[in-house]
Amino acid sequence: VVLVFILSIASLIIYFIDASNEEVERCQKWSNNITQQIDLAFNIFFMVYFFIRQKNGTPKVRHCGGGAVPCHLPHIERLSKALPPLRTGYLIRFFIAASDKLWFMLEMYSFVDYFTIPPSFVSIYLDRTWIGLRFLRALRLMTVPDILQYLNILKTSSSIRLAQLVSIFISVWLTAAGIIHLLENSGDPLEFNNPQQLSYWTCVYFLIVTMSTVGYGDVYCETVLGRTFLVFFLLVGLAMFASSIPEIIELVGSGSKYGGELKREQGKSCAQLAPSAQQVEQG
Repeated sequence: VVLVFILSIASLIIYFIDASNEEVERCQKWSNNITQQIDLAFNIFFMVYFFIRQKNGTPKVRHCGGGAVPCHLPHIERLSKALPPLRTGYLIRFFIAASDKLWFMLEMYSFVDYFTIPPSFVSIYLDRTWIGLRFLRALRLMTVPDILQYLNILKTSSSIRLAQLVSIFISVWLTAAGIIHLLENSGDPLEFNNPQQLSYWTCVYFLIVTMSTVGYGDVYCETVLGRTFLVFFLLVGLAMFASSIPEIIELVGSGSKYGGELKREQGKSCAQLAPSAQQVEQG
């Protein structure tokens, strides 16, 4: 998992390098494109890892009494004994495996692989470089808290929550900036004759200014698709910005329960004497 995260971030850095130019597509032989060659090597690893996860993603089912049905399905066990020709237990096992693989295919990171791996192979055939949806690799940043917990770096609930908020905020921010960059530099279909030349980092700046409700107006969307996406994104982005930033500041500002230093108060020191319990009884 750690290796997949590192390679995903490396692939994202390659996207940053390619997206720094103000064009989303250009004609260039694949043999002369160093960044695409490196990215293809990463995508081959992601593809192999995807198939390994799909093959090993089926949960191991524990059976009771040598039966063919999981222990947590006793009514199915009774039904399979009553109707042995139907082999109900094997049908249930098949259903569990199919359901697990279905959820795996619909997982968010599976969609990231769907939209980022195939374009790398298509670019070899077409000898064209297209940035595409490679910005979706930024969603892998959401796994940072899990990895830090796995490495035993994050131990407290507040630090875990802080890492979750920061990773979600940054990943959504970078992903949305990639969508704006792609839409604005491509133009509106079907003619694609109204593109606006924006670099990726200009889109990052534009989104953070827009989400913070400052809106200087120096950068704005010109395409219909870009404006439409921005309208729907603001419904989510503003809510996330308004809820995440105060909580992040609160978590950063709150120290440990026993943190800090003991400050000595100014003034004269005095001692108060109290009688012991024996003196009280004698008195």
